[in-house]
Amino acid sequence: MPIVEAAGGHIITLDNDPLDLGTLLDGRLAPRPLLVVTPALHKTIIGSIREKGQ
Repeated sequence: MPIVEAAGGHIITLDNDPLDLGTLLDGRLAPRPLLVVTPALHKTIIGSIREKGQ
């Protein structure tokens, strides 16, 4: 689940393809599942994913 920090938040792709800010700015992400979250929500999501993985 690649993560890019941008504009005061994080963009998380829900697939396993790498994501970089250049791709994001080019607008080539349209067909990809994305989440845009605040830093606090990002920590919550990653924390819950880690808990489920254990």
